[in-house]
Amino acid sequence: VLELTVVNFAWTFSITPELIYLQVIWAIGLSMIALAALVHLPRAVLIGVGLVIVLGHNLLDPISVAAGQPGHAIWAVLHDRGFIDLPWSGQARTSYPLLPWIGVAALGYAIGPWFAGEQGTRLKRLVLTGVGALALFVVLRAINVYGDAPWAVQATPIQTVMSVLNLTKYPPSADFLMLTLGVGALILAALEKAPDRLVGVLAVFGGAPLFFYLIHLYGLHLLNLAALILFGANQGEGFGVPGVGWVWLLAGLVAVPCWFACRWFGGVKRRSSQWWMKYL
Repeated sequence: VLELTVVNFAWTFSITPELIYLQVIWAIGLSMIALAALVHLPRAVLIGVGLVIVLGHNLLDPISVAAGQPGHAIWAVLHDRGFIDLPWSGQARTSYPLLPWIGVAALGYAIGPWFAGEQGTRLKRLVLTGVGALALFVVLRAINVYGDAPWAVQATPIQTVMSVLNLTKYPPSADFLMLTLGVGALILAALEKAPDRLVGVLAVFGGAPLFFYLIHLYGLHLLNLAALILFGANQGEGFGVPGVGWVWLLAGLVAVPCWFACRWFGGVKRRSSQWWMKYL
């Protein structure tokens, strides 16, 4: 519901957009619904299901269902990013195909008990998981026949590296997930030993993740509109920045007021007696 209302309005500022994007919150919501069934499996089976989906879903890449054919909408939702025609002549864009994210959700839920256990054991498990995932990523990219689109030697070494790292996110390939989840596990391990002050700063965002996601979308859209009013469009119909460095700079600048907003809202959540507040 949030994806179709509050989130889509943040992207378009239109109550009746011609194109509805089904993205992050939509994928998380449906993954949680799938997880509601998967949690009844024994933990070892749940891990097996998650690994099979994460590592095996690229076997489905050759399957394609064209618009108008039976099953197109279902396949667009599950695995093949595409457009779904809606009854009122609009369209929905399945930006985040669902199937791989169900596997990620299953694995994330399965390691939940690690974070209620002893720190030393958790640290070892996170490091082993991260190193193992990155090692598998290296093996898959070295073999270069499965896990993502093949890479190729380019004119310069840096271009070759970029070819290797040019991974598919929509849907997330096995290689993409091994790289990002592997790095993520190692970051979590590093945070176990990080200064309490740094962890406390980051925990402000983690205490109100959905709130942060929503306000950062609205903030960036309003910032774009302000730039258009002041400077006019410089890239198609929007305001563009010269390079990726500017994108990171903007992300850092926007994060600062969002942090203070999340700190305030986190306090509101902790003081509230309403059960639904914990989901925000």
